[in-house]
Amino acid sequence: MKTDYDRNKKRVALLSIAIGFWLIAIPLTFEFKSKALLCSDLLSGVALIALGTMSWTFRRIWSGWAIAGVGIWLQLAPLVFWAPSALNYINDTLIGIILIALSFYLISSPLSESEAGPGIPRGWSYNPSSWLPRLITVGLAMLCWTFSRYLAAYQLGYIGEMWDPIFKNGTLQVITSKISHDFPVSDAGLGAFVYTLEFLLGWHGGSRRWHTMPWLVFSFGLLVVPVGLVSIILIILQPVAVGAWCSWCLATATCMLGMILLSGSEIIATIAFLKQAGDQGDSVWKVLWKGKKVDGAGPIANPKRRKKGEIAWGFYPCWNLVTLLFLGAYLMLSPYLFSSAGGVATAQYIIGPLMITFSVVSMVEVYRAARFAHILLGAVLIIISLIASASAYATWNAVLVGLIASAISIPRGVVRERYGSWDRYIV
Repeated sequence: MKTDYDRNKKRVALLSIAIGFWLIAIPLTFEFKSKALLCSDLLSGVALIALGTMSWTFRRIWSGWAIAGVGIWLQLAPLVFWAPSALNYINDTLIGIILIALSFYLISSPLSESEAGPGIPRGWSYNPSSWLPRLITVGLAMLCWTFSRYLAAYQLGYIGEMWDPIFKNGTLQVITSKISHDFPVSDAGLGAFVYTLEFLLGWHGGSRRWHTMPWLVFSFGLLVVPVGLVSIILIILQPVAVGAWCSWCLATATCMLGMILLSGSEIIATIAFLKQAGDQGDSVWKVLWKGKKVDGAGPIANPKRRKKGEIAWGFYPCWNLVTLLFLGAYLMLSPYLFSSAGGVATAQYIIGPLMITFSVVSMVEVYRAARFAHILLGAVLIIISLIASASAYATWNAVLVGLIASAISIPRGVVRERYGSWDRYIV
C-alpha cells in the first residue's frame, strides 16, 4: 500500500523531470550570450531528467541529494560564468531554489511529525523548533537575500547605479573595492546563494525537527552562525581596508544577528538529543540522518523567569549585554568623534563590531558564556590604546570603554528558560 510519503516522492520525481525539460527548452527559446552557461543549462537539464527517472523507478535516496546538487550548481553557475543576461541569472537561480526545496522531500525521512513524540526536549521549558521564531528567521534571511541580490545586480552589470540611503557612495566604494575584485565570483551573489539556503533550511521541517531531522538543524545552524560572523568580518574590513561604509552590508549584518538570536538554541537541543541517543546505544550517525521517535520526554520543566502565557524565545537582553552592544557601536563611531587615527582607530573599528557580535550571541541563553570574550576584547583595546600614538582624549576614551566592557561582562544576567543537561554550561 502506497503511503503519502511514497506518493510525494513520485510527484517530486515527475516535477524534476519536467524542470529538466524546461532547462533544455530555455536555450532553444532565448539567446544565450554565454556558451559556457548554455552548456551548463543543457547538461543540468539532462541530469535532472535522468535523476528524476531514477527517483521514480528505483527510489534511491542518493538521487535526492544529486537533485539538490544540481539545484546548488544552478545557483552558482551564473556567478561562475558571470552570466551576461539578467534573464539567465533569474532563471537559473529560481530553478535552483525550486530544485533544492523539492529535494528535501526525496531526502527526508518518512518519520511523521504527528507520531514522532513530544515537541519539547527532555528537561527544557519550551520547544526550540517552534514556528514563530523560525518564521521570523526565514523573513530575515529573505531580507538578506534581497539586499544581496541588489548588490549582485550591480556587480554582474545588470544595473548601472547603486543607491545608498545613508553613506551616499559608500556602498559603491565597498562593492567595487579591491577586496570584492579579489573574489573569483560576485561576492554579493555568493551571499545571496547562502541566504537562499538559509531560508529554505529554516522553512523546511516541522516543529519537532530537532529530533526528526537533526541533519537539517545542523545544516541550518552552521549556515547561520558562520555566515553571521563573515558579515561582521566584512563590516570590520570596510573602514579599515576600504575607508567607507555600506548601508546594505550593515543592514544584512543586523538581520544576521537577529537570526542568531532566534535560532541559536535549536542546534543545542539537537546536540543534546544526539548525545542522549548515543547513550541509549543508538547509532548517532543513523539518527543524525534519519531522526528518531521520542517515546517520552519526561515532565516539561517550568521556566525560571518566564510568566505564564508569554512566548518563549530562548534569548533575553540583559542590561549588561545591551550596554555592551551600545559600547560596541560607540567604539565604531569613536574615531569620528575624537578624530583618532592609526592603531587606536583600527582597534576601535575591529573591536567595536566584535563587541556587538558577542553581546548579541550572549543574549541567547544557551550561549551566555560567550560574554566573557568581552574581557579579552577590553584588555586588547586597553593595551593598544596605551602603546599606540593618539590624542589623550582618544586614548582615555578607549581605555575607559575597555575597562567598562571587561567589568560588566562578568555578571551572568537573567536566564528565563530551562535547558535540561545544558543548564550546567550557562554560567
